[in-house]
Amino acid sequence: MSDPETTSTGINTWLKKKAAAGAVTAAPTAGQPLEVDLDQLDPNPKQPRHEWDEVALGELVESIRMYGVIQPISVTRQASGRYIILAGERRSRAVRHLRDSAATPEEKARWSKIAATDRGPTASEQLAELALTENLLRDDLRPMETAEALADLKENRQLTTEQVAESLGIELTKTKRLLQLAGAPAAVRTAMGKGLMVEVSDGEPGTKPRREHRHLELSHALLVLRAHAHWNRAKPKKAVDLTRALVERVLAEGWPQRRLKEYVDNLVDGKPLATEEAASEAGQGGAPAETRKGGAPFQTDDKRLVVFRSRLSEASAEERATLKGLLSELLQQLSGP
Repeated sequence: MSDPETTSTGINTWLKKKAAAGAVTAAPTAGQPLEVDLDQLDPNPKQPRHEWDEVALGELVESIRMYGVIQPISVTRQASGRYIILAGERRSRAVRHLRDSAATPEEKARWSKIAATDRGPTASEQLAELALTENLLRDDLRPMETAEALADLKENRQLTTEQVAESLGIELTKTKRLLQLAGAPAAVRTAMGKGLMVEVSDGEPGTKPRREHRHLELSHALLVLRAHAHWNRAKPKKAVDLTRALVERVLAEGWPQRRLKEYVDNLVDGKPLATEEAASEAGQGGAPAETRKGGAPFQTDDKRLVVFRSRLSEASAEERATLKGLLSELLQQLSGP
């Protein structure tokens, strides 16, 4: 069986790079294609991914059912004779599902083994770096998972931020931003990972708010962390609650990055905040609930802008300025070629 992984990216490149630096000693059987029994496979204990997309996994199951495992997984053989998965745990999970759900002994036997490539012995301290490298190349991790893995690698290997970036081939600026997330409060971590359920209002009279599951984007999370750092200095006992309130409000109202940045800049610089934002920041009620009956005068995200005309008279100065800026951008787009 041919080995599609021997390309210019992925584990093969990582191993060549480390071997050239003297960090990896190639075994005589390294790169050898194998058929490994599923019961002889162990997950990588340093696997940075914590959550698995069940929908995507189901699609992979059906793909393998029809076409088989096109790309072998990568493994490293241990002294016990068992194998640790370096890359391809999703594929092994999919094949295991096919085996466990097989209707006949013949079908079960067909899915009892998986194509693999033995990458040779790998030191335990290299497992985390190797797994993280492969997942980064595949763009297969959520930002928070990447952040936690980078922080663990930095601590366990006692590396500087610059050494982490160089070792994994990540831009230094991106590495610094991701490492900031590693110490984020629980509200930020949850919002970026599993997401939060928040109440979202359409703004129409007589309609009840609906609950939606929303995620916090990386760009928003970094801004929230600035606010959290400010509250840690100014109001350390309330910092966690204030940060969670801000996260929930940003998600519920669909704050664009621009509005959140203006809010955080004003907060950090000590400038006056809008009335309702000042009340929330002061800890009145603790939650990001609207102090006005009608709610925010507009809601926006990357795809749409919804303005509630009935609420404009109650809009704060900061909200009016933000809305004017958004409408100005729309007019410029409409007047373009």
